[in-house]
Formats: sequence, C-alpha cells, structure tokens
Amino acid sequence: MQSVAAWLVSRPQNGSLGLFVTLLLPFSQIFSGAVLVLLLLHNSIATCFFQVLLAIVGYFFLGIITDVTITEVFQNIIVSWVPISLYAIALNRTQSLALTLQISVIIAVLATLGFFIVLGNPIPYWNEVIRNVIIIFENSGFVQQSEILQLQQDTLAAQMTILIVLTTWSIYSLVLVLGNAAKNSLSNDKKLHDRFCDLNLGRVLAALAAIVSLLMFFTNSAWMQNIAVIAFMVFWLQGLSILHWFYENNSIPLMLLIVLYIMIPLLNVIAIILFALIGYTDAWFNYRSRMKKTSIN
Repeated sequence: MQSVAAWLVSRPQNGSLGLFVTLLLPFSQIFSGAVLVLLLLHNSIATCFFQVLLAIVGYFFLGIITDVTITEVFQNIIVSWVPISLYAIALNRTQSLALTLQISVIIAVLATLGFFIVLGNPIPYWNEVIRNVIIIFENSGFVQQSEILQLQQDTLAAQMTILIVLTTWSIYSLVLVLGNAAKNSLSNDKKLHDRFCDLNLGRVLAALAAIVSLLMFFTNSAWMQNIAVIAFMVFWLQGLSILHWFYENNSIPLMLLIVLYIMIPLLNVIAIILFALIGYTDAWFNYRSRMKKTSIN
C-alpha cells in the first residue's frame, strides 16, 4: 500500500491517472474513493479539484468512445466521489477518524428518520421497488431469482430502509478507512489521523443505541425499530477494527486476517451481527486498553 500511495501523491498527474484508472476497475466506488480520500488528505482542495477535473475529462472522452452517455458518466462520478469527498474534508477538519465516523453515524440515523418523514410508511415504496426488480429479473430470464424475491418480498420490504442506510454507511466508511490507512502509510506520525485498529465509536453512541432500543419496546414504532437496529449495527466496524488491532500487535497472522475477511460475505448477516456485538461491548469495556494493561503487567 505504501509504495502505491507514495506514487499517487508524488505528482499531481499521478493522482489524476489513479482516479481515472480506478474508476474503470471492478468495485470502482471503493478503489477510486480511497484514492480520492488519500489525495484530499495529502494535498490542498485546489490541487485535488484540478486532479479530479483531469480525471473527469479523461472519463468523459472514454465515454464518448464507448458510447456511454454523459448522464451515466456523471452519475458514476457523483456516487463514487461526492459523498466520500465530504467524508475526507470532515476528517481533515476534525483530525480524528473516530469523530468523523461518529458524525457519519448521526447522519445515517437522520437519513433513516428522513425515509419515514418523506414516505410516511416506506414499506409500500419498497414493495413497489421490489416488484419492479422482479419484473426485470423475469424479463431477463432469471426466473429462480424472481421467485425467491416474491417469496421474501414482505420480509425484505420491511428491512429495506435498514439495508440501504447501513450498506451505504458501511461502504463510504470503509472507503474512508482505506484512504486514511494509505495516508498514514506515508508518515511515521500515526497520530496525524487515528489508526483504524484503534477505532472506538464511544460510549455516547453506545448509550444512544441502548436508549433507542429501550424506547422501541415501549413504543413499538417502526421508525424507532429501524433507528435502533442501525445504531447498534454500525458498531460492526469497531468490531472489525479489533481484528486489525490483533494483527497490528502480532497476535494473529496476516493469513488468518485474510481468511476472516473472506468469511464475512459468506457468513453475511451472522458475521456483521457478531462484529457489531463485539464492537458494541468494546465501546463500554474497552477490551484493547485492558489487554494492553495485562500485557504490560
């Protein structure tokens, strides 16, 4: 990572090329976003604007050659770069990865509440979205997939707000973490921005999750249930950071870390809930600090 990061920030044109190339890769939102975070954390906003502009020009001309519409070009750029740029700028202002992610959690909670304010009950809206997806699957020949969606439509529609908000938050947060790690790899001063392995979302958010969960049982409100789930599940990222802490302290080998990452998409919800449980309890009991004290003694 260090050599790639050093090359990207060595010259402005290298950063532009990095942005352009990563937009063409699979999982472009993650890789191009991480490059943009690195550039924003290392360079001035004016320099980054110039680099982004050059990459957009290149992407625009490629779109002309490949018959991609201008709308598609800018949609891809907006989704990949605009939100993560705000993340990176916030990190530069706060100088704290934990604080930046804490702010983003509050925004995610407000976004969840926004679904209910705008749509009232979002379930009919998501049912319509799922029905449209089913029609697309049927017309494309994916009969089995459309049948599975039909069987799970009611359950899925009730959970869609949580899935959309949590997935969006997780992707942009991971991109910020990756870009921040690339920036930290260029300097011996690890205190410039927090290391991911030391991430702690704090007891305030943990208390918020507990209070909302308690209120949920008394009110039985759908919007309260959604917020309670999201306020708890965001701690999965803190649980993941503990895994990296073990690796940084040579307690687990790199191969085991890779295997555990491979298991996350395989275990899916189970893995995320397990990480969230570890991260949530860590916010209260600070396992890493206790283990440091034990190792010193």
